[in-house]
Amino acid sequence: MRVHPKGSPWSVWRWHDGTDWLPDWYVNLERPWARTAIGFDYQDWTLDVIASTDAHGSWSVRYKDEDELAFYTSRGHWSEAMQSTIEGAGRDATRTALARAFPFDADWSQWVPDPSWDASELPTHWPLLR
Repeated sequence: MRVHPKGSPWSVWRWHDGTDWLPDWYVNLERPWARTAIGFDYQDWTLDVIASTDAHGSWSVRYKDEDELAFYTSRGHWSEAMQSTIEGAGRDATRTALARAFPFDADWSQWVPDPSWDASELPTHWPLLR
């Protein structure tokens, strides 16, 4: 399940193993989504945040791929200003997770995917994506 709070520079990904939600909340830092004629456009920003809960309900947050962000900036893929924007998005996502604000405050236990659901098929007019 992927939740993107409208206008935010991140989305939250959660996984369900068929029995329960996994404890980690994967926060993908990204350009805010823009609606297009075929869906949404976004850009992944390399750095990610992992928010985890333990059996006692305590939260911890860590960054993932800080080394890749530094590498991409050193090679000119990201400017230093963009690196600062990305790191700011990470701080925003971290504050939101630790405050247990939406979508981290939702009771996900009440929603379980229907096991009969199949994966969506790509439209036939998208031959490059097959």
